[in-house]
Amino acid sequence: MASPAALALCGFILLYHYRSLFMEQMMTTNRNDVVSIFVSCIDFTLRSKTFDHRIEQLRRAGINAQVIASRSKEMGLILTELVKEINTMASKVGEILQKVSENGHILAGLAKDNMRLAGLMKHYYAAMERTRENTSKDIIRREYSQLHNQIENNFRAILIQLKSHKITLNELYATSEFIEPLVSLIKINVATFAEFSDQFDHVTRELESFHEFIISTVDNMTSEIESAMHIINAHLGDES
Repeated sequence: MASPAALALCGFILLYHYRSLFMEQMMTTNRNDVVSIFVSCIDFTLRSKTFDHRIEQLRRAGINAQVIASRSKEMGLILTELVKEINTMASKVGEILQKVSENGHILAGLAKDNMRLAGLMKHYYAAMERTRENTSKDIIRREYSQLHNQIENNFRAILIQLKSHKITLNELYATSEFIEPLVSLIKINVATFAEFSDQFDHVTRELESFHEFIISTVDNMTSEIESAMHIINAHLGDES
């Protein structure tokens, strides 16, 4: 049978090991990760708002094309279907951008909550360092552990939303790819109506500008989403 001294020593070692594991757990929630994801999510939300102006640009292009086409019966017959395509595309893109906006708001909400939780964890950590009474330490440990778990769960929810955001952006990219052939068809058909060519040039420039905006923005946001997902996966130990 082990001596009291040996049992005491084992108890001390176990207590030290438990404290070491707890302190290691306390450091697992990297505040820099929380801040980085917060900045990214807020940026996604703000960027989604810039789409509002662009979708209005696309709708305006469709309206302008319709007005110009209506001035000539012959031209109207030729371009009616093309104008319909512009309006249909504007409607589809609008629906997709609505999803982008909704995802952005969800991401921002989760990221803000994590910032709040990280701030509380900092206070609990400081309290843990100052407290000498074991009962108080146990209470702080439990509260800290709950905050830590909430942040982890929020990160998992953010990861799901980021994946959804990426899918939606890919859908937007694919839909906008129809702009290029549409512009080519408009240019070919308008070429025979010199009196309207300058006005339709403005329409095609708006469409081309919208297409360039979508390509560059989606590429940049997708790259940033992948970086954010990498940070979260690293934080969670690639468990997702």
